[in-house]
Amino acid sequence: MLMSHLEEPKVTEDEEPPTEQDKREDMLALKDPVHTVLLQRFIHEKLKTHQELLGEQSFQYLMAAMDTEIVTQGDFTGTESI
Repeated sequence: MLMSHLEEPKVTEDEEPPTEQDKREDMLALKDPVHTVLLQRFIHEKLKTHQELLGEQSFQYLMAAMDTEIVTQGDFTGTESI
């Protein structure tokens, strides 16, 4: 789940309003890349950068050495998709 600073937590009648600690934790989470960056997009960007830096042949050599399950799950099968 990606968090947005625009989201205001909804409080139902059964719940207590957020404490100051809850608010601080929410603000920290909004700044944490784990909660704000899509992992697959991040990996695609890093692979594209390495492809440009290493050149096609070296990049393909390294991609061939990667675990095939990771490549398939992440859909990193070809350079045209990166």
